[in-house]
Amino acid sequence: MAEHPPSDAVLLGVMDGHGQDGHEVSSLLAEMLPDFVFQHEVFLDAVEAFSRAAPCPIDEGLPLQGTRDASSLPPSYAAVCHALSGVLAEAIEVAEQQLMQHTDLALDVSGSTLVLAVVLQDLVVVANVGDSRCSVVSGAKGGEGGPGAPLAVTHVTQDHKPNLPSETKRILLSGGCVRAITYEDGVDGPVRVWANSTADLPGLAMSRSVCDLLGKTCGVVSTPDFFFLRLRGPIRALLLASDGLWEFMGAAAVGGILGKTRKAALVQVADDAGAAAGGGKGGADAGASAPNAALLAALAAPGALLAGDLAAAAGGDVLLLQQLQQLVDETHLQLAIDALANEAVQRWVQEEGVIDDVSIVLAVVGQ
Repeated sequence: MAEHPPSDAVLLGVMDGHGQDGHEVSSLLAEMLPDFVFQHEVFLDAVEAFSRAAPCPIDEGLPLQGTRDASSLPPSYAAVCHALSGVLAEAIEVAEQQLMQHTDLALDVSGSTLVLAVVLQDLVVVANVGDSRCSVVSGAKGGEGGPGAPLAVTHVTQDHKPNLPSETKRILLSGGCVRAITYEDGVDGPVRVWANSTADLPGLAMSRSVCDLLGKTCGVVSTPDFFFLRLRGPIRALLLASDGLWEFMGAAAVGGILGKTRKAALVQVADDAGAAAGGGKGGADAGASAPNAALLAALAAPGALLAGDLAAAAGGDVLLLQQLQQLVDETHLQLAIDALANEAVQRWVQEEGVIDDVSIVLAVVGQ
């Protein structure tokens, strides 16, 4: 994650490397992209113009996952969407060109997927290359259930897979081949991209990636797709993750873990508050840092945390409520990321006996 303090813009990203030097490709992308985006003249002009534009009400007909058509948004939003998508596309292209100067890397068989999200006020611009995903996390369906109820996870991006008709067409027209490998147990593996019908390379399970020079000879491209959404009440967080999270977990399973860890965060903060109020066992010895211990000791009704009522816990103190919300969110994010990663790893071991990279960014937004 990178921030642009003058505009309060935030750049979130997940890069999932593959191949011999894929880890180097993903690391270099993460290093290069923020500066390019935040220092681009078009970015600076666009965010400045956007900051001067009058606020626009959200079209309730706009799905939570947003739209691919920026022109369907209000004019000021459409303008900044077009500008930022152009900057992100250029950033990816330039970064790839710079990576190709690294002759020490085996870029013919190494590359990375990426998913980026620029958050600017209530607007999110998402760029996707490959099969990492951006999703929105919102409250339980219909607002049902208390703390611990599953949260709703809605995917924003669409994976770039070789068996998508538009992707298959491009690959075939480029002379490539799309086919699955049949394993020794007779089960077909995922559909992959091959240089031709008899080749054993590149064998990519995604149809777009950064670098992968051999793949580029048979239709694999690094052109991003873009998605545009506006933050609103139901949306609690953005979830960016590599395919390692999603291979054996659906949105419902992920939402269930997010709900359970939200409850666990409330319980943990309530326990710390009880210890802080107890005096002798309070403060850092109770597991809370000194500033948090002071905050928790000041709560009017810490027991209300267990019901998820942070306003009651803060006793009407607005500043205290803001600090408490931040503490609960921070606690939840760490618990959630750990739980999601652990569950994904366990499922990989159970299903395949191996572990894929599991990269997760979970960011609270819209508050």
